[in-house]
Amino acid sequence: MRRPARAVAVVVSATTIKRILHLVIHRRCFDFELDLWILSLGFFLLLI
Repeated sequence: MRRPARAVAVVVSATTIKRILHLVIHRRCFDFELDLWILSLGFFLLLI
């Protein structure tokens, strides 16, 4: 149950990816879907 470093890395990378993609598609309406995709990706990586 001791995976804090991995959890922090996943959260940081997901946040960074989200910010970059948000800047890229800032004028579009994919924010909600993007949030869901990043959240599910983060949870999936945590479950591995």
